[in-house]
Amino acid sequence: MSCLEADTRRLRTLLHPWVVDQFPSCRIGYAKPDPAAFHCVATAHQTSTAHMVHIGDDWGCDVIGARTAGVTAIWVSNGRPVPEPERLNDGGVLVAADLTAASQHFAELATWRQS
Repeated sequence: MSCLEADTRRLRTLLHPWVVDQFPSCRIGYAKPDPAAFHCVATAHQTSTAHMVHIGDDWGCDVIGARTAGVTAIWVSNGRPVPEPERLNDGGVLVAADLTAASQHFAELATWRQS
């Protein structure tokens, strides 16, 4: 979907309060997998990429992009095999079969990081 097609105001309304902002490439000038896209989000929220978690279903854009920027990635596999299993060794990539499983990983990460 291009930025011209995205109704970001409607999406923000639908996703509130769970999602507080969106960072479409047409607004920030960067697109995944460019690490600058992830750094832009971190800067906007005055945090480090090390404190971020990115959930996505595209290995190249979501996992490689996030990990290159130092962001923890949760890959929604939808039953697909992990393209690069060796990337699972650093602890920065979690695999979830679907969005429900991804939310469970996210909850576990949040609990772990708060302790």
